[in-house]
Amino acid sequence: MLYHKFTDDTTALKIIRLFAIKYLYVYLAIDILGKLWYSGTSGYQIDFNIHKEYVASVVFFVLSWLHIRLKSHNKFTDTVVHILFLLYFIPLNSAFALNNLSWEFFVYSSVYLFLVQFVVCIPFYKTASYSTEPEFNFADAQRPNKRKKLQQFCVCMCIGFVFIKFIYNGMSFTVSLSDVYILREANHQRVLAMAGGILPYMITVWQNTIIYAVYFGMYCALKYKKKVALLVTLLCVLAMFSIDGSKAVIFFVVVVYFVYWCDRNGMLNRFDKMADIGLLLFMVLCLLIYKVCENFLPYIYIIRREMYMPAWINGMYYDFFSTNAKLLWSDRTFLLQRLITSPYKESILDIISREYFHGAVRTPNTGMFADAYMQCGVLGVLIYPILYRLIFKWAGKIFKEYGNGIEVLFGIFLAIQLTNIPLLNTGIILSLVFFAYVAHMLPNVVVCKHKDNKKKG
Repeated sequence: MLYHKFTDDTTALKIIRLFAIKYLYVYLAIDILGKLWYSGTSGYQIDFNIHKEYVASVVFFVLSWLHIRLKSHNKFTDTVVHILFLLYFIPLNSAFALNNLSWEFFVYSSVYLFLVQFVVCIPFYKTASYSTEPEFNFADAQRPNKRKKLQQFCVCMCIGFVFIKFIYNGMSFTVSLSDVYILREANHQRVLAMAGGILPYMITVWQNTIIYAVYFGMYCALKYKKKVALLVTLLCVLAMFSIDGSKAVIFFVVVVYFVYWCDRNGMLNRFDKMADIGLLLFMVLCLLIYKVCENFLPYIYIIRREMYMPAWINGMYYDFFSTNAKLLWSDRTFLLQRLITSPYKESILDIISREYFHGAVRTPNTGMFADAYMQCGVLGVLIYPILYRLIFKWAGKIFKEYGNGIEVLFGIFLAIQLTNIPLLNTGIILSLVFFAYVAHMLPNVVVCKHKDNKKKG
């Protein structure tokens, strides 16, 4: 029985697809990044070791098989894990050979990847399964006010953020991707000049809490053809970009439209396959553009930034914390950083920047394995998969009420967040946890009021 499951065409084709992505990723990194310079270093430290790649490929085969066979039967969780597999598992597994990292790094990181896959994806419910019915339709639902009230809340948050942005840095809406570092430096200087005031703090809090709200509002505006709401959310995205120059906020607009397109065409139940093929085709396109036009910007902006950088910096964090004191959640951790004394006098971002980039990279962010290991070493590698499961299960139950489109959309967002910032970072707590809490409580308040009104009537 197990033999037939293992050798069926679907499983074999999925594994072949994942290996195609992995080997094309490695080839692009060697061919493009191997020739480029990077700030503060002599380059991207490409030092490919073919013998280590043989070992990494064996481990990747087992990981791929586990990933295909093991599903949680929760759309949000399975989306998070699949996007992580594409954007993080593949690069981290490949980094062992690509950057010629230590065997200890490979063992610990592989154990971590196996645990994340296994612990997170054990089914939440014994009888749970994906619905084969048509996509969840708000218009036919018993609770139409639930989505409407949350959408109205999101639009109000967007309007409030745009208003604060006007107070903060005026009416300009810069969208040039080449000026992002100038924007970030200007924002840093503005924050320093306004230090001690309430406005920079409000901007930071609001910008974190609005991340999920703005894209929820945008998705619903697209799906239900709410033109004014769509305009407000797009204006909010421009406001977010004009403050700190984060390219991700622009990229997420494309993600929202892609998920909406999949939803409209009934493809969300095949989203994993769509994501695999989409990434593979984009990588082929990057290769063709590089070979024919000698232009590597599409690769630099997407593949390098979202795949290579987090895995590469993971190796640096492991190298540093394998011989230095662990953080024990004393740095960049929501609330705990105020309660636990850090073993270091400066931020870990400043330390990594100085040690590995000669101070040239202001914020060498990363997450996942590096986050788990830097907090409490091998123990962190063992306990973080449990934390992921608890958070994914809680958020997944809430987002399930809003349909597969929202589950997939927010699964993608969280996966990208996790590769770049620590799990318990203020950014994730104030964005995912805050929004999930509001998504759960706000409609319940509305329903309770409606019931009370009916009783009084």
